[in-house]
Amino acid sequence: MVLVPRESVVTRDSKPTVFLVREGKAQARVIVLGTERQGQVIVKEGLSGGEALVLRPKDDLKDGATVKVKGQG
Repeated sequence: MVLVPRESVVTRDSKPTVFLVREGKAQARVIVLGTERQGQVIVKEGLSGGEALVLRPKDDLKDGATVKVKGQG
């Protein structure tokens, strides 16, 4: 079971979406949500677990945008 923080999930094109961090770039990934529990949501499809996510994506964050990981460089 994969759980992600609720604030990591945004809606893009009417679909629940998270942004992965890959090589300093944001990568949009559409997911299928399950139930929510204690501020976390179950991801039924779209993630395998262990991916680095943008915690609170801004409304204007786009696929391919450069992102900086807090605490690194």
